Amino acid sequence: MEYNYTREFKQPIKIYSIKGYAIPFAPNGIRLEHIVVGGVFTFLALLIWLLGFIAKISFIQSLFTNYWLIVIASVGVLVWTLFSLKWDNKNFIDYILGRGSYVLQKKKRYEHELFVPFFHEKVTYQVKRQRK
Repeated sequence: MEYNYTREFKQPIKIYSIKGYAIPFAPNGIRLEHIVVGGVFTFLALLIWLLGFIAKISFIQSLFTNYWLIVIASVGVLVWTLFSLKWDNKNFIDYILGRGSYVLQKKKRYEHELFVPFFHEKVTYQVKRQRK
């Protein structure tokens, strides 16, 4: 009997230290997906900041010059919320990947990883009545 590697493959990639220095508030490590999503949101915030100053949008300029702490905190809270909630008993990345594959393959059916043709037929099921 072969060994089942499912548990090992489902373990998240974690970073415990940077160049030998431990990360202060993460003794159990930081998951790589958290770092990537946090980086994406930080990049988007910086992009909005840059576009706001180039295009001279006064609201965005005021937001980033006067309320920069609120912007940083809101990005942090948004990333924390995305990873603390569970959608369909999955984490955020798995849920987004699952929804994306569902939307892209909406008209396709698979059974046991084999493609089943879709003939535009209505599927009906028989209802078994329980004995009283």
